[in-house]
Amino acid sequence: MHVVAAVVLAALTSVANAASATLQWHATSNAPCELQGIGLARHLLRRREYLLAVGALVVSFLLQAAALHEGDLALVQPLLVLELPFTLLLASAWLGVGLDRREVLGAVAIGLGLALLLGAGAPHGGRVGLPAGAWLMTAAVTVVVLALLVIGSSGSGPVRRAVLLSAAAGVEFSVTALLVKAVTDRVGGGLGHLLLGWPVYAMAAAGILAVLLQQQGFRAGPIAAAKPSTTIATTAGSVVIGLLVLHERLRGGVALLPELVGVAVLLAGIIELARSPLISDGGRPEPVSVPVGAQGEPPVIDLRPAPGPSAGTTPPDDRPAGVRSRGGPSPAPCKSCC
Repeated sequence: MHVVAAVVLAALTSVANAASATLQWHATSNAPCELQGIGLARHLLRRREYLLAVGALVVSFLLQAAALHEGDLALVQPLLVLELPFTLLLASAWLGVGLDRREVLGAVAIGLGLALLLGAGAPHGGRVGLPAGAWLMTAAVTVVVLALLVIGSSGSGPVRRAVLLSAAAGVEFSVTALLVKAVTDRVGGGLGHLLLGWPVYAMAAAGILAVLLQQQGFRAGPIAAAKPSTTIATTAGSVVIGLLVLHERLRGGVALLPELVGVAVLLAGIIELARSPLISDGGRPEPVSVPVGAQGEPPVIDLRPAPGPSAGTTPPDDRPAGVRSRGGPSPAPCKSCC
């Protein structure tokens, strides 16, 4: 195992994932609301942003596979939390909004928390090759968790639905990472040995399901709510799988205190970033109040087209307050599907 190589490859994976997420969100959020299923897929495949997102996703998969081949699941997957500040950075650049001091501090806290957790914990050990019982138990628990998250998202508001569906995607991504590691462990046996084993096909199926769930999460609400949920669920699920399924270990004893401090700092950084106006405003226009007539009578509605802004006037700005105050545009949500 080469720890430095695993860390570098995991960081590059986070960058590629952030780029894919931002491009995919932009493509899906601007799709016509009436498009669903095959029609939506055909529309997205004609969008340059979506094709670039798919390319970035392929690159991230290859980088992640290489990282998992070099390091433990409990080492590589927590580093993917770096995807959160990378995604917010790319999203803010796309929207033309700068990061404020609070967001910078949150990103620094994430980096410091990861350094403390992984530096003190030093994930190690783990077994190669799982018995059939371990695979069946992992599959059963995954199905139950996914069912609860998807059912819980039904009938929810845009932000809650985006969070739950994206969390389901994160759980599936963590299972995919386990399967990727199983596949990379079989590479040494040659192509025939790889293709004759079931893990490579299970990996493909789990990856496709994870991407579909993530796409639905992006379509349901703002990326600033969806992407952190995916990142946190992926990391937490991967650590649990690494410790309970692969029998990887973290240091105990005196290392326990800095590990706990690292977790606390990491969570503080995530919470701080979650309080960003890009997340709290949800990328949604503020509701506009409609005045009523005198004595509570219904207002008279003028159906004539509204005139454009006259010279020297500024049209009203219906962007969210947090984004509007920082000068960035906000794409309109898809009302009929969100």
